[in-house]
Amino acid sequence: MASYSLVLTHLAGTLQWNTQADAQASLLGLAMTADQAALIPWSQNLSDVRVVVSIPGTAVDRSILWTHLLSNAGLDDTGSSKQAEASLGAQRAPDVLVQSLTGQWRGLHLAWSARLTFVPAYGLEGESWLTVAHWQDFLQQLEQDKTLPPEKIQYVEEIKQKLFSSLMTDQPLTLPVPVRGW
Repeated sequence: MASYSLVLTHLAGTLQWNTQADAQASLLGLAMTADQAALIPWSQNLSDVRVVVSIPGTAVDRSILWTHLLSNAGLDDTGSSKQAEASLGAQRAPDVLVQSLTGQWRGLHLAWSARLTFVPAYGLEGESWLTVAHWQDFLQQLEQDKTLPPEKIQYVEEIKQKLFSSLMTDQPLTLPVPVRGW
């Protein structure tokens, strides 16, 4: 898995820990804003960044996620990961809910949301959605900036034609974006 650095400027926010969390309440909630976010080595920045993330359920419900986080930090070698992995059988509630991550990229408003589950040996996986308010401008920007390799430009042209014929141009475009092995 590739490693990236995230640099946030003028970060502010609130972290809430709910010691009374149950299956219907979040254990942890995070709301934050940043003037800019830069993912290194990506040369692009997001501005006016706003994030709302929660970890639903109880601490026991999230034992697989905690075990992974602690072992990566070198803090856990108690063998609790075997117990956590044994609970993987059935479909589980998500470990992390990204309720919204919004920002401006070159004047375009982008929004991302996700339901992520931690899977041992793979990392975070799940479903996510990217919403682009003015998608025609977004696709045009990708082409002009050569953000995409030349072989993908034809694919973008095909997508534009399909979108123009099936969507009203003033509607936001929401794309499913699978998350695998984060």
